[in-house]
Parts: sequence; C-alpha cells; structure tokens
Amino acid sequence: MKLPRLSGQEIVKILVKEFGFEISRQRGSHVVLGKWRKGKR
Repeated sequence: MKLPRLSGQEIVKILVKEFGFEISRQRGSHVVLGKWRKGKR
C-alpha cells in the first residue's frame, strides 16, 4: 500500500487539527510545534 505524498504544510495542518499540537513559533519555512500536557509543554 502506497502512502499519499504530503507537503510539510499539509503535515503541520494535520498535526495541529487532529493531534492537538500548536505552532510555537515559525521562522521562514521552519515551524516549531509544541503540545501542552497537564500544565507542561
């Protein structure tokens, strides 16, 4: 089974929407994601 090709932007959208990540910061095309768990990041 082949997996679909996804761009980095599509991956970020999926992680944010489906898995609860937040964009912590971005510089150019580099995105840093974070996730809060029980008061900690």
